[in-house]
Amino acid sequence: MNITFVSVKERTKEIGTRKAIGARRRTILLQFLVEAVSICLIGGAVGMIFAYTVFLGIRLQMPNFPVRFSPDLVFISMLVSVVTGILSGFIPAWGASRLDPVWRCAMNEFGFAIFDLRFSIGMTEQVIGNLKSKI
Repeated sequence: MNITFVSVKERTKEIGTRKAIGARRRTILLQFLVEAVSICLIGGAVGMIFAYTVFLGIRLQMPNFPVRFSPDLVFISMLVSVVTGILSGFIPAWGASRLDPVWRCAMNEFGFAIFDLRFSIGMTEQVIGNLKSKI
């Protein structure tokens, strides 16, 4: 889930630009869901390769040990991987699809809008000026 959150955070300008030129919520949601499921499928495949390697090692070292690598378990594990991708990718994807394009285009790499920073600096200068005039 953290990878998907980071992916959304890093691409806020891209999301804002896509929304500004007319991308629908569903296409952005689908993009991030496909990415999350793809990452989980790759992780599931790496896990299956590791499990199969361990299975072969056990089988070679202890031939009488009753160990089996069933296709049903492979299917179930990949299904769990896909469900994990959908569940962990939905919240960040849904949030990304609901972003305001103007707000996201104004975001910088620190996660806040540039005009917010300018407003804050302007307000700080105004407060300091008011304090100086009272002293």
